[in-house]
Amino acid sequence: MTVYSCKCCSFDTAIKSHLDRHNLTNKHLKLVNGNTEPDELTDLKETVAKHEHSIASLTAEIVILKSALQECKEMFMMKNTAPPTQIIQVSPPPSPLPIIAQEPIVEQPKKETCNPVYIAKQMDEDPSNNEIPVFSKYFSIKNDDVAFDFTDIDELKDVAKGYVVDKLVAYVKENKATLPFKYHKSSWYIKRDDGMWERDEPDNNKSCNPTSDTYKHSPIVKSLLFIFQNRFIKYFDELKGVEWRKYGETEFTRIVSECLSREVYRNSELLRPIAMCLD
Repeated sequence: MTVYSCKCCSFDTAIKSHLDRHNLTNKHLKLVNGNTEPDELTDLKETVAKHEHSIASLTAEIVILKSALQECKEMFMMKNTAPPTQIIQVSPPPSPLPIIAQEPIVEQPKKETCNPVYIAKQMDEDPSNNEIPVFSKYFSIKNDDVAFDFTDIDELKDVAKGYVVDKLVAYVKENKATLPFKYHKSSWYIKRDDGMWERDEPDNNKSCNPTSDTYKHSPIVKSLLFIFQNRFIKYFDELKGVEWRKYGETEFTRIVSECLSREVYRNSELLRPIAMCLD
């Protein structure tokens, strides 16, 4: 390491700028100029000047430190008095809903009711029943739409109850769409004169004979036999003349009393086979 020295002043330094500054001091100049005795007063002034410079530097540093200390105090006070920082909880975005494949809606068939009131109401609301005439008008003698074919009778002696039943069942089967009575869920329904449908409840005639006055025939049985008898007699009146109707031991008397009169029929004899072709 290089050492810079001033032999006349016995001054050594490793920094060249310090040596240059030393060479400009009064002490060094006096010694170089021949004044070998240092001036104590000059040395004292230089010492005082150095100390003043150091004091000024320290004073400036103290001021800076005090300012920094004050700032620290203020920050500490603000931290203690400030409300706590609210932490906002950020919820994660909701998971996407799973995609559900929508199955085609299959229309379920409506369950049929067994309540006669509701069944009658459904018949009232069915537009296909609007053109059906009421019960009393349909079985009127004046209604020429109700007709039977009797050309299959070769001889009157061949007419029996079975013939009448078969003819009526065949007629009902052929014209069931326009009849003012229906059979549904083990019950009979009739279209009243006001155009509304109602359930027909046949009386319990198990202990009665159909020939007795206490036997209650169904209006369907009575009306079918009545219109059939009317059309039968009218047909043979036109075919044979009124002479065939003379009472006594004649076919007319037998047919009326044994085949055409409702007193020889129980309700079930006609309603049961008719129900089989309507249900």
